[in-house]
This record gives sequence, C-alpha cells and structure tokens, in this order.
Amino acid sequence: TKPTMPSRTTESTARHRRQTRLITLGSAVVILLLLLFGALSLSRFQAAETAWEEHNARATAIGEAQTEIARHIGYGGFIHNFKNLILRRDLPRYQAAIEADIAGFRVQSQRLERLLHVPADQAALAQLRATLEDYADKYRLVAPLVAAGATPVEIDAVVKIDDQPALKALNQLNSRAMVRAQQTQATAQTLHNEAIRFSCFGGALMLIALIGLRRFLNHLLAAKQQIERALVQQQKMQDELVQVEKLAALGALVAGVAHEVNTPIGVTLSAATHLE
Repeated sequence: TKPTMPSRTTESTARHRRQTRLITLGSAVVILLLLLFGALSLSRFQAAETAWEEHNARATAIGEAQTEIARHIGYGGFIHNFKNLILRRDLPRYQAAIEADIAGFRVQSQRLERLLHVPADQAALAQLRATLEDYADKYRLVAPLVAAGATPVEIDAVVKIDDQPALKALNQLNSRAMVRAQQTQATAQTLHNEAIRFSCFGGALMLIALIGLRRFLNHLLAAKQQIERALVQQQKMQDELVQVEKLAALGALVAGVAHEVNTPIGVTLSAATHLE
C-alpha cells in the first residue's frame, strides 16, 4: 500500500499558507498606510507653499497699491500740490496734477479695497478715503477762489488743510502689512509643522511595520524549513517502507516456493519409504 502524509506535516503546510496570506495582507495594509500618510504630508507641504505664494502675490499687489496711493497723496502728490496751489495761486500749473492725483487715488483705493479683508485694514483705508475726499471737496472750493485772484489768507479762511489724518491712516496701512506677513508666516509654519508630524508618524509606522514584518518573515522562514525537513523525512520513510514491503513480499514468495517444493518431496519420500 502507498504510505500517507503524516497529519503534522499537513497542519504545518496549512499553517504556512495561512501565514503567507497574513503577510500579504499585512504588507498591503502597510503600503496603504504609507501612501495615506505620504499623501497627507504632501498636502500639508503644498498647503504651506500655497499659503506663502498667495500671501506673496497679495502682499505684492497691496504694496503696489499703497505705493501708488502714497505717491498720489504724499510729497509731490495731492496734498503737496494743493498747498502750493494755495500759496502760489497758479491754477493752470497745479490743476491738472491735482485732478490726476484725485483720480489715481480713487482707482488705487478701490483696488486696495478688494485686497484688504481684515476689518482694521478696511477701517484705515476708509479713514484715508474720507480724508482725501474731504480734501477733494475743499479743492473744489479753492479752485474758483484762486481763479478769482483771492489771497492765501482769504483762501485759508475758507479751507483748513491738515494732512495728519491722511498720513496717520497711510502709516497704519503700512504697519498692517507687517502684521499680515506675521500672521501668514504663523499659518504656514503651522501647516509645515503638521506636515513634518505626519511624515515622522508615517516613518515611525513604517519602521515598526518593517520590524514586525521582518520578525514574521523570520518565523515564516523557520516554519518553511521545518516543513521541508518534514518532507525530506517523509520521503525517507516512504523509501524505507518501500524496501520493507519489497522484503516482505520476497519473504512471502520464498515461503510459498518452499512450501510448494517441500510438499511433493515429502510425498515422494513417504512413498519411497513405504515401498521399501
């Protein structure tokens, strides 16, 4: 008869297959977790980079608008030309420049209004616009007086020029630019730190998973070697059983032949003895 595989070898093979499936599943889970944490880390880094890019673009636009506003109302701009108009009473010389500064200020203030979202910035811009619009109203009163040949004293009695509120509001807008930069930097730093934490956590998870996977692989390798030794031993036992069966068959054959030979010889010997 053909020898059967021992039950312990069958159980080892089944256990080996289960461990192989478990390793495959564990490897897939580790890969998915690594992809997840990698994607989260990348999204945080991209968010930080996007925040800086948006801040830089917005800060550049705000800076350009504020520079143009300062040029229109500061030295060489509206207030400077308005004072010169009152002192020198030269309307043809300053009228075009003053009106151009008023128009330019309005354009840049509208542009800046679209860029500013913080209430404090909007309040400072509103103060600046109110001051400049008040100056523009005074300019409309001064222009006819200058054209009529009024003296600076007479003009000053009608309008009072005070540039401090406008300059104060402009300085406030400039100081708010530093605050916005610091806030954006804090936000970007927070996103950057989150990305680093996700990366570190993902790396630690990968390290732990690799260590566990290595130990499991070593255990699986040992089980595989044990199964191979059991299979070799089984093959050896099968060979020995075949040899034993061959010897048993040969013994049975010899016994049968001896029996078949002994029977006629005994009968013949008995007959000869009887005849004698």
